[in-house]
Amino acid sequence: MSFTIILRVVHMRGWNRTLKRFYQSVVILSLCASPISCRDHPSTPDTFDQKIVHFINTHCNSETACLFRLKDVTNFQWDKMYAFTYAAQQSEVENILGRKLPGFAEFQRKLIFLKNGDVVFIAQQKTDIEKLVPDEVVFDIPETANYKVYSADASFRVAKIEASELFYYKLNSLR
Repeated sequence: MSFTIILRVVHMRGWNRTLKRFYQSVVILSLCASPISCRDHPSTPDTFDQKIVHFINTHCNSETACLFRLKDVTNFQWDKMYAFTYAAQQSEVENILGRKLPGFAEFQRKLIFLKNGDVVFIAQQKTDIEKLVPDEVVFDIPETANYKVYSADASFRVAKIEASELFYYKLNSLR
């Protein structure tokens, strides 16, 4: 039924363009507010940070120390991961990796996965340069650096930390 309504609104002829767009927006917004979500699956994490947080919250008991491996949340083969802070500039990242990166977004944290020297996955995580964002995943990158490299067998001790009315996750590497 909703699909039919959308098609009818999209195919209205002779309507004022602004009024037509308004009706299209109303139909789309009402679908998003309905029990059928606009996403493929409502519990599917949208970002790599959310995927990590979901895994930690599902598999870790908050009362005990939790160990986490990045390979537990990846569905691709990789042997090295670079974690970059939001301050890393494109020229710096490309110089470190030895290659150009298309679609580089400034002021975003980046996780770049490689397999045999080839980039196999890039996660660009939005951030707030003034403060942490809710459920942000913070890697143990030294304050004097803009990145740190981790191997595929890297393990992390997880700390869920509450700060300024939000939670973030600190990952400290064990190897």
